Amino acid sequence: MRSYYINDTLIEGQYFGNSNSINKLSNATFTVTSLKELDEINIGDTFKVVLDATIIFKGYIKTIGMYKSGQTIFRELVINDFNILADKRIVAEVYTDELAGDIVRDIITKILSDENVTEGNIEDGVVITKAVFNYLKASECLEYLCELTGFMWYIDIDRKLNFHSREEYLAPFKLNEIQHFNFKLTKSLKNYRNVQYVRGGKGETNEFIKAIPTPKPDGKSRNFIIDYGLASKPRIFIDDVEVDAADIGIKEKDENKKFYYKIDSNIISQDTSEAVLTDSSKIEITFTGLRDLLGVTENTFQINERKNVENLTSGIYEKMTAESNINDEGQLIQFSNSLLEKYAEVNDKISFKTNINGFEAGQLLNVDKPEFGILSTFLITDINTRSDGQVLSYDIVAVDGAYLGGWETFFKHLINATNKFTIFENDILIKLNVQKEIRDRTASNTLITTNTLYIGDALICNEFIVDGMIIDEVVLNEA
Repeated sequence: MRSYYINDTLIEGQYFGNSNSINKLSNATFTVTSLKELDEINIGDTFKVVLDATIIFKGYIKTIGMYKSGQTIFRELVINDFNILADKRIVAEVYTDELAGDIVRDIITKILSDENVTEGNIEDGVVITKAVFNYLKASECLEYLCELTGFMWYIDIDRKLNFHSREEYLAPFKLNEIQHFNFKLTKSLKNYRNVQYVRGGKGETNEFIKAIPTPKPDGKSRNFIIDYGLASKPRIFIDDVEVDAADIGIKEKDENKKFYYKIDSNIISQDTSEAVLTDSSKIEITFTGLRDLLGVTENTFQINERKNVENLTSGIYEKMTAESNINDEGQLIQFSNSLLEKYAEVNDKISFKTNINGFEAGQLLNVDKPEFGILSTFLITDINTRSDGQVLSYDIVAVDGAYLGGWETFFKHLINATNKFTIFENDILIKLNVQKEIRDRTASNTLITTNTLYIGDALICNEFIVDGMIIDEVVLNEA
């Protein structure tokens, strides 16, 4: 038996549906036919679906549409699941050398706890060298962490935030153990590639020792150019004497320094208060630079296999992926290899329909279909739920595992705990604290007019100036 509630009050309705996809909010739809004991429905009310005493969906009402048919007023609802709680809050934090799981816990403590979100199953994951979340949605921060770890996140119906590896998130049934209908296998080359290019962010160069910038000191120039943008504060030597590090400041931030630099800029500037360097002087700079990262990985086995199948072609399928968060060569190579593991095979996609409850997007589903040549694990990507009287039906889509070992191997490679990752290393976080200040000012002035003024008359003036400040509001009191 299926029942529907708003703020724990029973209502009646029809046409319940729910769309659940990986990395997206789950949106449910429902048409209310009777409020019963409920007075009214409001945006933000809690909606839940109970099936045989088990809550199968819970969330907040996002939109309400109303129409009348005959004597009945129908209300069409759109409901978001509790992931919306992370989508409506902003994170402005910097994390250094923290486990991904600890970052998630901190986001809960500082921000999402205000939404009554608590910790669920949170695994540690990898070490994040530096993460600068510069006014990003909490949901975006969690998605970045998932990209780097191969984990998944979601807020369940108990408002618990979960962050864990996918390999631990198994479907409750094997497909051959339950009743299902309309099974279909589709093979395609969608997303296929056997050569993977990855354009990363900025990676560090080796350290340059006492590099000579251009131009040479000439008695005029105060800007000196090196070959790469800077990754960190440089060391500067004038006539073999090192400039004190305290005298080297950040451009557009520090003042009263001898020299200034800026991350990712190849220009080092001398302060105008300093004596300009003459052509008899020498300037040398020791620094670590930043360079654009571009990597390529190829799967020769797959290239040859495609070449043999496809007559008179090279067999090469190339794909370029941009991932600006990567700023380390090792991470770039691993990311490129992981993409090939995932996509360097002909894609198998299955779809089926079932009336069995318990499947969720993101689960790993064991499939045993010998008549289709299938005995492997598939990742559930989409579930569409529809009501058919008192019976719920589920249309499920899943994709097959990665080349060389399946989904478990792919995700384990991504979550190698020996790796360190960096998110937005060179960003600077600026926190704003806006407060409204109210000042009471009392002043009296004699206005000279040609006519008598009365309360209620309109007074037109360009501006009043008090202590050098323009005042745009004036109250006239009767003398």
